[in-house]
Amino acid sequence: MTRMKPFRYKEQMAVILVSLPLWTMGSGARADDVFTQRWDPWIEVGGHVGTGRSIGNADLFMPLAQDSDSLLFADIRGMFDNQDASEGNFGLGLRQMLASGWNIGAYGYFDLRRSAYGNMFKQVTLGAEALSEHFDLRGNVYLPVGPSDVYMEGGSSSSVGSWTSDAIATGGSLAIRHQAVRTTTTRYEVEKALAGVDAEVGVRLPVFEPGSGFDLRAFLGGYYFDGSDVDPVAGPRARLELVADNLAGLPGVKLTGGVVYQHDDVRGDQWIAQARLRVPLQPPSLPRDPSDVMERRMTDAIVRDVDIVSNTANASTATNETLTTTEAAVSDWNGSAVGSFILIDGANQNGADLQAALNAAGAGSIVLVNGTVSTAAGITLNAGQTVLGGGTVLRLKGATSGTAVDWTAGGGSGSISGSAGTLVQLGQDSFLGGIAVENLSTSGGSVAVNAANGAVLRNVDVTSAKGGIRASGVSGFTVDGGSISARGGNAMELVSSSGLDIQNMAIAQNGDRSLGIRADNATGLLKGNRVTTNGNGNSSYVDTDAQAQSTHAFSIANSGGLVVTDNTITTNGTQANGFYINNSGGIAISGNRVTTNGYMSRGINLITSDGAVISDNVIRTNTTNDSNWHSGTIAYGIVVDHSSNLSITGNDVATQMRGGTGIYIRYGANNTASGNVVETKGSSASAISVLRSTGATVRGNTLTTAQSADGSAGISFGIDSHNGLVENNTVTSPGSAGVTIYIANGLTVRNNRLVGKGDAGVYVRDSYNTTVSGNTP
Repeated sequence: MTRMKPFRYKEQMAVILVSLPLWTMGSGARADDVFTQRWDPWIEVGGHVGTGRSIGNADLFMPLAQDSDSLLFADIRGMFDNQDASEGNFGLGLRQMLASGWNIGAYGYFDLRRSAYGNMFKQVTLGAEALSEHFDLRGNVYLPVGPSDVYMEGGSSSSVGSWTSDAIATGGSLAIRHQAVRTTTTRYEVEKALAGVDAEVGVRLPVFEPGSGFDLRAFLGGYYFDGSDVDPVAGPRARLELVADNLAGLPGVKLTGGVVYQHDDVRGDQWIAQARLRVPLQPPSLPRDPSDVMERRMTDAIVRDVDIVSNTANASTATNETLTTTEAAVSDWNGSAVGSFILIDGANQNGADLQAALNAAGAGSIVLVNGTVSTAAGITLNAGQTVLGGGTVLRLKGATSGTAVDWTAGGGSGSISGSAGTLVQLGQDSFLGGIAVENLSTSGGSVAVNAANGAVLRNVDVTSAKGGIRASGVSGFTVDGGSISARGGNAMELVSSSGLDIQNMAIAQNGDRSLGIRADNATGLLKGNRVTTNGNGNSSYVDTDAQAQSTHAFSIANSGGLVVTDNTITTNGTQANGFYINNSGGIAISGNRVTTNGYMSRGINLITSDGAVISDNVIRTNTTNDSNWHSGTIAYGIVVDHSSNLSITGNDVATQMRGGTGIYIRYGANNTASGNVVETKGSSASAISVLRSTGATVRGNTLTTAQSADGSAGISFGIDSHNGLVENNTVTSPGSAGVTIYIANGLTVRNNRLVGKGDAGVYVRDSYNTTVSGNTP
């Protein structure tokens, strides 16, 4: 806080003492007239010593006009204190002696104060009084004029809030904008001059005889001062005053002493001792009767507050400033820096206009398509370009900061429609998002979208009379969201491609003899997709026949590096497996929900794929159609052929048809089926069947068969399934056998719960070195 330089005590006293004689000199022209009057001028000096504060003051009383019972006078006062404050009061008053024995008066002052903080305040004081020989009544009103408060700065601090980021258009491109609000708080101490009132009533105490020259009076009153945003200064006041008139026999010399007690919440208890000495500026003009108290009281000092009352409070102001920085934007989906920004409106522009815009723009350009853009020749995106439909949310990040934000493209939905062998050809690291693509071509091999290295599709809805999306010989191709509806070809083909990431699509294949997703020599992730096939296969050939034309949801070959998880798969036609997997050692099929509803439609059919993992899938094969019934047409839940070292764990499998084994393990070695829940409802349908597979382990499964006909055992080990282990399973089977062993040597069947049967529920035929123990009913 900065204070103005205060007056020193000597300087303050010099101002007061020099100014008072100037007033008397200014009245010299009328001195002879004044001195012949009834009431004379005087000067009074004194001081107050109180709790925490000491005051020195001087008072010049000058009659200006008078007659026998009235007096117009000037009253000029000055004061200073030990807190570097000083004040001057410049007043005029009028008093009237009444025949009733009362003197009444009114007065006004202009007050000027320099506070202890070096601040200047001005005030008008108005008062009225009624004085008698024995009583005093008076009251004052104090009204600040001009500026009544002064702010004294006490320092400042600033803080910066959280930064927010968004994408903004900058000319013909996009940028990342970062903003934060910097708040600067400045602290102040506010000194405020207070408006207020005070009043008191006094009574003469009958201690001294009238005319003795001594007078003792007691006063009781109060005060109230207030202003906005500060605490009020208010409370009671009581005082005693002793006056010695004509001190030491000197006419007009008066000594006044007293003590004051007052209390308020701001200053607390205050005790103040007062003393003043009055000296006349001339000998008395006329002899005065000592007993004429009311005449003497015409020159009593005005009683008012000694200075302008002020108080302080703490305050602060806050200013906000928005800080802004910008940086270049990079597409978070293909890593390309955003270049130019172009709008194509299908209402008045076509595919040629779109292609021309793409050819003219460089890498990183963004083309926004509103409405339907028709093309006869197809569209080719160049490397690093982005094509969006209106309303698409594009993920951007700062080129320097890496901060990611979403930018929503304006306008309405967009689409590209036409008839071409490839309707949209993606470029390397290009991005296609929030748009519909419709290829009307019925030519063989036609596709709606053809992928490229590093290209990204997000929320693209593809409709095609033939194939939907094809990725051939590419790496790093990503598809997220959107849909495919294909009528005459495979909905998606992934061939000789690596680093694939295909997620969250809704895929519908509605044509006969076509696939939902075909993957051949592919690696990557297929996750969270919803795949439905509605067409029929040729049904004349089993899956392994070269002439078979199926409608599987997933047909996977030579793709051991694929992870296929959390997909929802439904097939409604014939010869439509959920999965048909061939020659894909090490592939992981997990967490999928598979439902097949048609003839010859299995849940998972895996062939020659050593080391594959089939886990935590939910599989339902719902057909009961057993026409042309044989092992090639039965709708098994899971069937694995010519594969070893498989892990088939945690699956939930249910089948409906005759012979519909839940898990069928054929022609392999060292395969494990554990923790599965299997239920079969058709006759001759084991829950788990092992055939011509050595070293198989069936452990910890919960198995239920509904039919009692031969072949419906919970677990069946068939021909040449030697050296197997069956343990810790729970088997519920209505037939006589819970476990059957036929021409399978060296098996151990132990610690299973064969409901209602125990060890007696193990049926062994033409098998050697079989160990059966610890099985309970």
